[in-house]
Amino acid sequence: MWRAGLSRELPPQRATFVAEAEGEVVGFASVGECVSPPRAAERSLRDSGFEAALLWVLEGVRAIRFYERAGWQQSGRKTDTFQEAEVVELGYRKRL
Repeated sequence: MWRAGLSRELPPQRATFVAEAEGEVVGFASVGECVSPPRAAERSLRDSGFEAALLWVLEGVRAIRFYERAGWQQSGRKTDTFQEAEVVELGYRKRL
């Protein structure tokens, strides 16, 4: 599923960055215009003229500490379905 999704051509002002460590994928960030109420990704958004960003992260994951230390502030919470499982996502906002 991820291979197919990441191999698609993206529309303008959208990008996906993949983080690797020792040949293993350890994270990713997709950026673009917000369609719902990591540093290279933030720079890409700024360079594209965006003044703020919104991201969604699964509740309870370690990445939350990373985002909070980088200045992201929690701004929302929603329940969603991902691969037939119900998940809780937390929204975070940051001025760029």
